Amino acid sequence: MQTAVTDLNGNYITDPVVPGTYTVTASAPSYGSAARSLTTNATASSRADLTLSVEFGTLRGTIRDTSGNPLDMALAEIVTTNRELVRQIISNSNGQYAFTNIAAGLPTAEFSFPGKQTALRMPTIVDGQTTILDIVLLDEEEE
Repeated sequence: MQTAVTDLNGNYITDPVVPGTYTVTASAPSYGSAARSLTTNATASSRADLTLSVEFGTLRGTIRDTSGNPLDMALAEIVTTNRELVRQIISNSNGQYAFTNIAAGLPTAEFSFPGKQTALRMPTIVDGQTTILDIVLLDEEEE
């Protein structure tokens, strides 16, 4: 088994292999995977082009305080690992929020409301599925 990393143009090269039939597989974070069969011989190089498609899911839930009351106008954000903003939304009067078309994987979700502690979560987003993530925000003085 060999592993190769693509260049900036998506091209890859592996070490020479013994002639035969192989399965070439590719994957990348927030993308699907792809595979194809490839037959090699001793006299020519072989090529296997693969296309990865982006996978998306939905993240939704309800933001509440410690008494169970929904928090109207709470801030829900998807941020990068460096805490750079990707998307944000304000919860409705029932404390509900929803992000559609979130790349599959483990995004960082941040939830905040004035007078409450900020909550960070890393929900699992699966292609074509809805992830439910309900949040309880603690008062600033609570631990």
